[in-house]
Parts: sequence; structure tokens; C-alpha cells
Amino acid sequence: MFEDWDMLIKSHQYSRKEFKNGVWRYYYDKNNNFLRMTRCKSTPLKINASMSASAIVSAAGDYIQNVWLADWKAHPDLAICKELKGKTISFESISYKHLSTSGKHSNGHSKVRDVPNLIDHVRYLPLAKELLENNGVHTQSRYEEFSAPKKDGSIGLVYQTVSGLAPKGDKNNYVQVTVSQKKYADGKLSNTVYISVVGTKDIKKSLLNKSKDSDDFSARLVVDTKTVPTAKNNIPHKRRAVNKSIRFEFENITQTNKYEKMEKAVRCLSKALRVPIGIEKSEKRGEGFVFKAQEDLTTKWDKFFDDYTKSVYEFVTSYFGLPKAESATVKKAISDDVLTHKGKVLYECESGKPIKKADWDKFVKNLEKFMNKNLKDSEKKIILNSTALSKVLNRMLQYNTFDAVKQLPLMDLNYNDKSFDWISDSVKNMQNAFGNSFSRQEQARIEIMQQSAGLKITNIDNKMRSDIQTILVDGVKNHKSKSDVAQMLFDKMTGDNRDFKRLADTEMQNAFNNGFVREEVYNTPEGEKTYFQRVEVIDDNTCPFCRRMNGKIALWSDKPLSSQNADDGIADFVIWEGKEWSGEKDDVCTGAFHPWCRGAWLRYYPNEE
Repeated sequence: MFEDWDMLIKSHQYSRKEFKNGVWRYYYDKNNNFLRMTRCKSTPLKINASMSASAIVSAAGDYIQNVWLADWKAHPDLAICKELKGKTISFESISYKHLSTSGKHSNGHSKVRDVPNLIDHVRYLPLAKELLENNGVHTQSRYEEFSAPKKDGSIGLVYQTVSGLAPKGDKNNYVQVTVSQKKYADGKLSNTVYISVVGTKDIKKSLLNKSKDSDDFSARLVVDTKTVPTAKNNIPHKRRAVNKSIRFEFENITQTNKYEKMEKAVRCLSKALRVPIGIEKSEKRGEGFVFKAQEDLTTKWDKFFDDYTKSVYEFVTSYFGLPKAESATVKKAISDDVLTHKGKVLYECESGKPIKKADWDKFVKNLEKFMNKNLKDSEKKIILNSTALSKVLNRMLQYNTFDAVKQLPLMDLNYNDKSFDWISDSVKNMQNAFGNSFSRQEQARIEIMQQSAGLKITNIDNKMRSDIQTILVDGVKNHKSKSDVAQMLFDKMTGDNRDFKRLADTEMQNAFNNGFVREEVYNTPEGEKTYFQRVEVIDDNTCPFCRRMNGKIALWSDKPLSSQNADDGIADFVIWEGKEWSGEKDDVCTGAFHPWCRGAWLRYYPNEE
């Protein structure tokens, strides 16, 4: 049992904290906590609006004393809340005031609950008991400091909230139970003084990456290396807990696998030292973009794969009734008979009971159909978008300054009174917009790039489909809980989403640079050499190799050569179509040098400034 408030707070890795209305509130990582939520199985008390307020309070008191506490007195182990790190919940001095009266408001006064509000607090008491015993997750902690110490020496109240999903079909989505204890000047806590239970449509979750989406697969790492606050002036200095922070900053890490290895090492160190370590990662993933429109296009496809991965996750969790809020889009995509299979529960991983072959085959077929439908033609659109963007920007550079073109957002791009969206929609539209320069040879290049990108995307998609099936089957094999299975699916699919976006980023960069280079080669008079200069955005995210390449000159060759070395006194290298980056020192290619590389080859004229 934790007797110290600071130790209790630090026993849970919170992801965000805020000081509001004189109270510190701590919120916990949704990826670790909120996705572990399971649906409450207990039946709410039969309370209705026709009852008087006093009758409702009486029914609540009867349940607490004669059912809840009687059960815990007979079975003391039930009062040990595992979600609060083995904390024993005690109601020795329980107060019933909260049942009929709400807490303090901004005016400092309490408010008598009306009947609807009272119902929302009383009917969920059996669910609160279930949540504290074995089925809830810790979602919030807060500390309210008294304006002056009380007669018994207490200086404030510590609140701990455990939450769960409301029963299916309930008007509320969540049920929360809050237990509180008095805190004393020596740092110790009293027994529980009261509980508060409420049903609610939503609960305030920690938001990663400033996203309101409760399942943000692109969410970046949580950063919180600040000291956990204590009740300041009321605790003798020698008793104050100190939470020392360790700060790690990773610089110039553009290769995702290297970052992940470092992240894993730091997490292990954090666990071994029992010190919460925040890992700070730049908000900007990869290197800077030369053109604003290029960044906008990448952002657009990042969102596409975020949405796709989320929709697949929701499909699987909804299909098997795993602890996940169901999306209206997904419910529409799955027929009722598939979801419930005529009222039968398909997936009971805790029992180890396998899914019937017919049900499993039906799921696999529906999963494949759902994934294919949502990912259809993405590789074609990625290449069309990137190629069209390179050609539109190339033409704009012929009549505008480089500084003006590089600032243009994607939504403002147009050519010959045609919008970018229209131009990039099909090969036919691109041919119409660009004329003779968009030759049959160019169309063939686009087709082969689409085939290549399609194979790579399919490989990741097949891997994700295989991972989903393996996790579901192993969940039954190892008697995992549904919340554990949901968490494993989320973790695995977060990695798959990262693979999708890394692949799309590289394919777009390659198609963009190749399109830019081919356009300039086409416009070069016969017999004249075509030179390009490498342009990189130099900032803290630029890798050492790209820093070295910035400003380098390359000469174009219409055919592959045995060496990339140039000997004309102008160029540093020779590049040609299909030249790949070997990873060796000073080796170059027409596209990306590495994952998240965003440099560009722009036309260079040796005799002009």
C-alpha cells in the first residue's frame, strides 16, 4: 500500500498534467491505459426518474452497506485495487454526502443534485465495485490543497479515478469511480473518506501529438521530464519528495530503425532505474522539404495511411468485440450477423476456446475484402500525385522565382487553368495538361513505378493481415484477455503504419525527383549537357550525408555508366535513370538518399548565376 502521495503518482507513468482551479490533474497514456479498458459486466441498480431523490439515496446506501461492503468484509482481498498498484480501498469513515450533493464549483459552494444527475451517480455503484476489484483502468489523479490545515492535521485531498466502458447500449460510454484520501503534513494518507461514481459520455484523455483522435497511430512520444509537484509549503523541507529528471535529446537521427533502437534502450534504462524518463523527439519527422507543396502532399498521404490503419484496427476490434469504441463507419461496413454471428460471441480468448473454422474463414475473407477496398489504387495515386507535382513546379519555375515557387501550398497549384487535383487524377489528364512532353515513354515509366510501389505496399499489407491473424490466434492459445489482445494489435499496427508512411514517403520522393529530372532532360536542346544541383534544407534534422551533398553538381547521362565520377571540370557526379543509392560514402542517385530524405535535384546552368 502506498502511503505517500508522490510515490503513488510516480507509480503510474502519466503523459500530461495541468493545474486547473487550484488542483493538479494527471492524465495517463491512452495507448497504455485507455485501450486496456474492458466493458463492465455488472448490472446497474434499478433506479428511475419516477423515484424521489431521497428514495434514490436510500437505495444507494442500502447497496453500499448491505451488498458492497458486506461482500468486501467477507472477502477482504476484493478491496485490493490492482490498478492502483495493490492499494487497499477502505471505507471506514465513508461519507454519503456526495450522493446527493456535487463537489465545489467555481463559487466555492456545493450544489444539490437533481434527480437525473443523481441517477447517473447512483445506478453505476455495482459497476464501480467491479472496476475497483478487477476490471478498471487508472485514468486520472489529482491533488486538492486546503487553504489552511484542518483540525485533524490534514492539508489536502488526494483523488484517484478508475474508469471502464459502460455496458453495451447504455446511454453513457464510460463509468468512472473516484476514491479519495486525506493527505497529512508528514506525507501520509488517511483511509478513504468517500467515493464518487458517475456515468459519462466522454472522459478527458491525454492527447498525444495535439490530436483529438482517440486512436492516433501517428502519435509521437510523450514528453514529461518535469518534477512532480508536492503540497508545497505544508510539508517540511526534509520530507519533500524529489523526482529528478533525466533528459535525452536525439539529434540527426533520420533513419527510423536507429531511433527505435535508442528509444528501446532508454525505456529499459528507465525501468531499471525506476525513474520516469521522457524522450524528446522533434515534431518534424525527417528532413525539411524544399517545396511547401511537396510537404503538403506528404502530409496528405500520411493522413491517408493513419486513417487506413485505424479503420483496419477498428474493423478487427469491433468484429470480435474487443475493448474499443466502435466507429460508425466500421459498423456500417460490417453486417450485424458478422459482428454477433446470430447472437453468439465469436471470440473468447480468455477461455482458450478456438473460433469455429467457418467463423474464422468468414472473418479472414471479410478482413481481406475490407483492407483491399480501403487500400485500392493507393500506389497509383501516390505516383501520379508525385509526378504531376514535379511537372507543375518545374513549369512554374520557368516563369517565377525559386523563392516564390517553394512557398506555394499544394491547394494553390494550378497549370493552364487546371487544378492540381484534376491534373494528378489520371494519366489522361496529365497528358492533356502537359502535352507532348508527357510521352508514351513517360507513361511507361509511371506504370512501372506504380507496379513497384504496389508490390511494396502489398507486402506491408500482407504482413499486417498475417500479424492480425497471428495475434488473434495466439490470444486464444495463451488465454490472453481481450484488452491484452487489443493492445497487441494496436502496438503491431502502429509499426505497420510507420512502415506504410516510410514507404510512401520514399516512393513520393523518388517519383518527384525523377519527374523533375526527366522534365529538364526533355527540355534540353539536343547535344547540350544537362546539369543539376542538389538542394537540401539545412536544419537540425538534416543528416551529415545530405549536408555534404548540398550544392553538389551532377551531370545527366542517358545511359548507365560504370562509374559515377565526372571529369568535365563542372560536375561532381554523373547520374542516370535508375541509379540507386548504395549507401557508400559520396554515392548519389536521382531520388532519395535514405528514408525521410527530402532533397531535390534542380536544373543548374554553369554559365549563369
